[in-house]
Amino acid sequence: MGRLTRQALFLTIEKASHLAGAMILLIGVARLSGQDTLATYAYVIAITSVFVPLLDLGLNTRIIREVASGDASAAVGQAISFKIRFGAFSVLTMIACSWFADKSTEVVVSVFLVGLSTWAMSLGDVFNAVFKGLQRSHTSALLIGGTYLCLTGLALSAILAGWGVPGIALVYMLCRFGFMGVAWLLVRRLGPQARAPFRWHAVLAGVPFMPAVFFVGVLLNLNFIIADSLGEATDSGLYAIGYRVASALFVLVSASLEGVLPAMVKAIASRNGLHTLILRCCGLFFLGGLVCVIAVHVFGPWAVVRIFGEPYAGAAKALAILSWTLPPVLVCAGLHTAFLAIGLEKEAFFWMLGLVGLGALLGALGFAWDGAAGTALAPALSGWVSAVGMGWRIRLHFRQVP
Repeated sequence: MGRLTRQALFLTIEKASHLAGAMILLIGVARLSGQDTLATYAYVIAITSVFVPLLDLGLNTRIIREVASGDASAAVGQAISFKIRFGAFSVLTMIACSWFADKSTEVVVSVFLVGLSTWAMSLGDVFNAVFKGLQRSHTSALLIGGTYLCLTGLALSAILAGWGVPGIALVYMLCRFGFMGVAWLLVRRLGPQARAPFRWHAVLAGVPFMPAVFFVGVLLNLNFIIADSLGEATDSGLYAIGYRVASALFVLVSASLEGVLPAMVKAIASRNGLHTLILRCCGLFFLGGLVCVIAVHVFGPWAVVRIFGEPYAGAAKALAILSWTLPPVLVCAGLHTAFLAIGLEKEAFFWMLGLVGLGALLGALGFAWDGAAGTALAPALSGWVSAVGMGWRIRLHFRQVP
């Protein structure tokens, strides 16, 4: 088994453990607490997830690339300095968004706790990025797997104890702070220093390196929030399942991207080799997306009822619509990684920002046309527009570079 294949395998295991924990918890909330609690839980996760890219700003991807190149001490220090400074502001903004949306005190408290956990997870991901850059993805898989095993078990216990969404949020905070602490202790032995003078220009230089999964995650979460807000929470519980499953499938299929990026960087010396790797990556992701679409349409109605229960049968429609998002956004993710590898990271950022902006706009227009179902169509349309544009730009680049 080649090194790239091993890294892809462990990165897939890492993402699978994360997603398995998230899905088991989603099923637990749906079956044990009902649609109203499910909608509340989905809102808390969505509003806090929207801020994840602002806490990352591409710094983790930059660390992976610089570790792969042989030097990441400054990148690690800058990332930690920024996240410590910006974390409090981001948590306060999450709380403000919930407060002005006229959410209950229970929801605001839950957003605060999950927001703190998001801050801690973001810091832990700095250290985790070092392992990925060193192509030690087995360590990353073990850390993430252990974290979500604990989180899922404790959160289900909180549900059974009747602690509701605030109890789940407390578990998130405790487990993610634990992940941050363990990752920090392990990475201290590997060399990169966690100290560097704070410089805004150095931090902002990492913005173009934001990974594709953040843009796609923000797009899906924004569209859920749009449908939830414009529809006054109508069908939120059903569409929450569709958005969460679609997001999980995207993360699972694209799990190998963090291993593909170092491979693409090393393949730059061979123009034909890089071109072949890009085509192979995008082709496999497109096929993976189609497999997900077929699986959702064939097994979705049966699986939703069997897993979530009869009251959630309507979620199969939402999932079927959202599954069509996967082929185009997976191709976008592969092309985005290619942009990063060949030094077009600024263009990559704006292409993916366009994906999110167009998707949100179409989501609002779609709701006016056909309610939550219209909003669910928007990410697929936005994805195809971005995929075609990014593919054209990559082709133009290879024509211009000898």
